[in-house]
Amino acid sequence: MAVIEGAKTGIFRPLAHPNFALIWTGRTVSSLGNGIYTVVLAWTAYQLTRSAAFMAFVLIANDVPQIALLLIGGVIGDRYSKRSVILSSDSLACAATAALCISAAMGKLFPAELIAGSFFLGVATAFLIPAYSAINPELVAPDELAAANGLRNSGNSLAKMAGPAVGGLAYAIGGAALGFGLDAASFGVAIATMWFTRLPRIPAAFEGTVLNEISEGWRLIWRQSWVRSLIIISLVANTFCIAPLFVLLPLIVRNAHFSASFLGIALALQSAVAAASAIVVGRLGDKIMHTRGLYGISAAMGAGACLIGLVPGQRLTILIGIMFVGAGFSFSTIEDTLIQRHVPKEFLSRVYGLGTVAAYSLLPVGYAVAGYLARLAGAGQTLATGGALLFLASVTQVMAGRRIASDRPRELQLVS
Repeated sequence: MAVIEGAKTGIFRPLAHPNFALIWTGRTVSSLGNGIYTVVLAWTAYQLTRSAAFMAFVLIANDVPQIALLLIGGVIGDRYSKRSVILSSDSLACAATAALCISAAMGKLFPAELIAGSFFLGVATAFLIPAYSAINPELVAPDELAAANGLRNSGNSLAKMAGPAVGGLAYAIGGAALGFGLDAASFGVAIATMWFTRLPRIPAAFEGTVLNEISEGWRLIWRQSWVRSLIIISLVANTFCIAPLFVLLPLIVRNAHFSASFLGIALALQSAVAAASAIVVGRLGDKIMHTRGLYGISAAMGAGACLIGLVPGQRLTILIGIMFVGAGFSFSTIEDTLIQRHVPKEFLSRVYGLGTVAAYSLLPVGYAVAGYLARLAGAGQTLATGGALLFLASVTQVMAGRRIASDRPRELQLVS
C-alpha cells in the first residue's frame, strides 16, 4: 500500500502504517454512516408512529444492551484478537441495518423492526467500543499514539458534522431504504478495510471466569488514581455539561429568537472545532500529554458551557462558547493516549469497557435532570451551573498536582 505523501512527519505520520490507514478510513466512513442513521431513524420512527415518545423506546432498546454488555465486551476484547471482535461487531451491525433497508424497500418496515434493529446495533456497539478503543497500540509505535488518536477523533468529529446533513438528503431522495442502505454500506466499508489488515495473530487468552476478569480490570483502575480521575472528570462532563448542552441548547436558541439554521451552524462549528482541536493536540504530542493539559482542556469545555448559559441572548457568545466546548472534546485524545501507553495491553479493553460504563452511567439522568431544572431555574442558569461544576472539578484536579501515569509507569502493573 502506498504511503501518503508527507505522512512520515507530524500528525499524519500514523497513516504511513497501512493497517492504521485502513482501519482509520473504515471507521471514519462508518461514523459517517452512523450520522446518516441517526437522522433517518428519527424521521422514520416519527413517520411510522407519529409519536415522539416512541423514539425514546428505540433509544432505550439501543442503550440497554450497550450498558449491559460493555463489561463483557471488554473481557472479550482482551481474550480474543481485537481484529476478529471488530469484524464480528461490524458484521452484526451491517446485517441489522441491511435488514432495515430491505424491509423499508419492500414497504414492510414496522415499529417492531426499528426496535429490533436498534437492539442489535446496541449489542454490536457494546463489543466494538472496547476492542476498537484498545487497538491503536497494535497499529502504531508508542510515540505515534498521540497523533493516531488525534486523527481518529478528528475523523469521527468530521463524520458527525457531515453525517446528519447527508442523512437528511438521503431521506429526502430515497426515504428510509436509501438512508439505512447507506449506513449498511458504511459498515461494509469498515468490514472490508479491517479484512485487509494484516495484524499479528494473538492467541486467545482465558485466565479465569468473566466475572473474575472484570474484577481484575476494576482492581487495576482502583489502584491507579490517575485513571480514576479521568473517569470521574468524564462522568462530570457527560452528566453536568454535555447532557444539559444537548438538551438545552435548542431551547436557549429558540428563547433567544434565533433560527433553526443558527442552531445547525453552531453544532457544525462545534464539530469542526472538535476535529481541528484533535489534530492540534495530536500534533503537540508529549508537550500536552500531562495532567495540566488534560484537565485544562476539560476546564475549557466547562467554561464554554458556562458562557453560553450566562449570556444566552447573544449570537457571538453562543458561538464562542460552542468553540470552547468543541475544543474540550479533544480531552479524549489525551485520555486515549495515556491509557494506551500506560495500561498493560492485556487489560486495555477491560479498562475501556469499565471506563465507558462508569463515565456514561448517569447520562440519562443528566438528560432528565437538565430538563427538570430548566423548568425551575431556566435553561441558561442550568447550563451555566453544569459548566461551572465541570470547570471547578477540572481546576481542582490541576491544583491537586496528581502525577500523571508517564511519571510513574511501574505503578501501573497489577500487584499479585
